[in-house]
Amino acid sequence: MNAMARLAAIPATFPKPERMVADVQISHDWLWFTFPAGSMPAGYPVTRHLEPVTEVVDVHNLNGSFPLTTKAICSLWSVYVNETVVGIPRDKTHNALALEFRKRRIQDYIENGAQLKDWEVFTALKTYLQTFGWEAFIEIVSEYQNISEVPDDNDSKINLWADTFSHLVKKNLTPFFKAWAWPIKEGLSQQLAVSFPSWSDDPMKQYIS
Repeated sequence: MNAMARLAAIPATFPKPERMVADVQISHDWLWFTFPAGSMPAGYPVTRHLEPVTEVVDVHNLNGSFPLTTKAICSLWSVYVNETVVGIPRDKTHNALALEFRKRRIQDYIENGAQLKDWEVFTALKTYLQTFGWEAFIEIVSEYQNISEVPDDNDSKINLWADTFSHLVKKNLTPFFKAWAWPIKEGLSQQLAVSFPSWSDDPMKQYIS
């Protein structure tokens, strides 16, 4: 819980103790976790290292300010906890995060026309995992705590995220996000291009001809 609070840039204080009790559901060979009454179903099937933390993040609504996708952000917290607390590298937390699958997923996304409707779950998670590491992510989430009104519509959320992150790392991240088919407004794109140098280590360059 402390690690999740750190990534969310919030105090590690919670209104009540919480626990997860693991058990094996023998009829389906799943690992089940029981959460406190009122926050989750009495038993919830968990089949990967990602999923216990994912469900806790969802319960506490730590993902409401981010563009487009809930499950990807929940999984981002799970990757963080597994890497920094449990010591499990990201490519071991879920089959879909194995290196060869991550690369193939990006290639498929680009080859299929890079459409935002396909930017979801593990594809979206890859976008967040590509950008500057955990400390930078904690900084941008902390910055969001100072934004009085985060917009509700996804286009505005996308542009706010790209703008805020570019200012944080002092790089023009427009080409990176556009490669993922984010609808960055032309005015913002021009502003960031004038204000900051390009991101020389942009990991999406290798996929864009």
